[in-house]
Amino acid sequence: MKGKEQFNLEFRLELLEDLYMYNKKDRPEMAQLFPCKCIISECLTNNFAFFEPVYGDSLNKARTKLHELYFSLVVNPASNAFREFYVSRNYNKHDINLEKLRLTIQKEITK
Repeated sequence: MKGKEQFNLEFRLELLEDLYMYNKKDRPEMAQLFPCKCIISECLTNNFAFFEPVYGDSLNKARTKLHELYFSLVVNPASNAFREFYVSRNYNKHDINLEKLRLTIQKEITK
């Protein structure tokens, strides 16, 4: 990044409903996530002077709201939930994103 400082922030997102994925049998790469109420409850990597939780009706909506609220001038809010969200019970380790989870599930289904 020329002339711009790169930074990495991690947030805790909690699901308030079950998260479902719709997998198209003939085009598994086009899988979609169903809407799911969720909350981005805290920043794990940076101390905000004030952080207000962000609610959304889907993972992408919650992420977009977070960026509009805190980073509207520095970051493009467009993203892909499969690549941006990680699944982990150990919050210090983000070893599997939703994209890897999707591929693992699809491999199991085709067996």
